[in-house]
Amino acid sequence: MLEKHIAVMLSVFLLCGCGLANTAEPTPKENAMATAEALIQATLRLDYEKIADHTNPAVVKMMGGRKEMITGMTAMMDDLKEKGMVFVSMTMDKASDPVAAGDELYIVMTYKAVMTLPKGKLHGKSYLLGISTDKGKTWTLVDGAAGEEMIRELLTNLPKELKLPAEEKMIIKDPE
Repeated sequence: MLEKHIAVMLSVFLLCGCGLANTAEPTPKENAMATAEALIQATLRLDYEKIADHTNPAVVKMMGGRKEMITGMTAMMDDLKEKGMVFVSMTMDKASDPVAAGDELYIVMTYKAVMTLPKGKLHGKSYLLGISTDKGKTWTLVDGAAGEEMIRELLTNLPKELKLPAEEKMIIKDPE
């Protein structure tokens, strides 16, 4: 009887302990990386609705609004596909620590992308800039392909001391 009592108490302790261990809130950096990963997966699936969901409102507005952004992305990706150009992989690389500016947090997350071409594969590296207005619980993103000048023009609160990665040359590799 005592053994059964101990077994039950041990089970309760382990279950409660595991529950407590898993209830820790994700860090702002973890939340940003999860959002970036969701955007990358949406891009690979050509899920333009999800891409728009994760895109910073300033970019959506610049593109003429959500509907226009989705229409434009669809047309662009259809055109690329017709030319034999398709994203085959995108992987997150690393993330900076979040930087505060007023009520906002900013984070830079690099990624690697591979796109098929008619005669090879294009390998590149870029970054996503994350912006949070709720202390890192949720994030919206801007792709670094827009260029630092445009990003700083769109995001007027972006701290000057936040270093954005320099643009890297894309490399074309012959098909294997």
